[in-house]
Amino acid sequence: METTDPGSIEINMELISRLMKNWPKRASVRGCYFDEFKSNEGYDPSLPDYPIELVPFWRHPDFERVDSELKFKILTWGWMVYNTRTIHAEEKIVNPSFDLILQDTFDGTNSFEMKSVVHQSLIDERFHSYMHYNAMFMTKGVRNVGEEIAIPDSITYRLLLMHQNEEPEEWKRKLMVLACGIVSETSINAYLSLLSKSKGVQPKHALVSKLHDIDEYAHSSLLVEIAKAVFSFFGQRERAFFVRYLPKAMDAFCAQDYSAWQKVLSYFHIPKSDKIIADCEQELAHSKLVNDYSGLKKIAEELNISRDIDYEFN
Repeated sequence: METTDPGSIEINMELISRLMKNWPKRASVRGCYFDEFKSNEGYDPSLPDYPIELVPFWRHPDFERVDSELKFKILTWGWMVYNTRTIHAEEKIVNPSFDLILQDTFDGTNSFEMKSVVHQSLIDERFHSYMHYNAMFMTKGVRNVGEEIAIPDSITYRLLLMHQNEEPEEWKRKLMVLACGIVSETSINAYLSLLSKSKGVQPKHALVSKLHDIDEYAHSSLLVEIAKAVFSFFGQRERAFFVRYLPKAMDAFCAQDYSAWQKVLSYFHIPKSDKIIADCEQELAHSKLVNDYSGLKKIAEELNISRDIDYEFN
């Protein structure tokens, strides 16, 4: 074990070294999955593309009146929204946070092993985006989807931009990216499990999420150590701001994205779509898409900030 300051937070360099050495055997990108999602073999047209239990308005009385064939199409676009949000998490939040680490923006991550695992993780993330893009393309082909719905940026990314626009100081904006990247990588397993463990949806949809999920368990361990490493070198103002922002990053990651659903319902001219979405936002105001906060809880425990962080983990 290596410590930046005796008696303070311990960085598990043995774990980092093990992650680095095991990458050739562990990472999905090193497997034979490149063409897995270019073929529609094994696709069952009778199965939905997205779990109905994840659609916040599925039981809304006005939506229940919608034709079943149209509902099926909306589930297909639920799958598109899910993939788009996943890709945004990788490309617009996680990858930029890794880039900041590689650019030596933060002290504590300068070791060869740490940099190597971050490089490996970036390759993983690019491959994950590749898998999700191919999965979407395959679904569009099987379902004869000709339309294109302009799905907005994910709510997680929009909230990050909103928070950054409220802060004029560059160091705070960079810390926000880092915090969001850490929260995303330590919590994305819960998001991916929504599909990877869902019953009754397309097997290939569950598979792409499962393959992604496997890699993210390693990434989660890495980001815990990165959080410990950079936090050990933070000054008092950086520590205070980081602790204060982590709950906002968690809420942004867990949030329901009603704007994306609004786009889908509007495209298909669903009657009373504005009312359906407004009712859901009001009735489910405290409901979140992801309800597993164990990633953030682990970060708080490892950084010894459990008493300082303003978050309800129950």
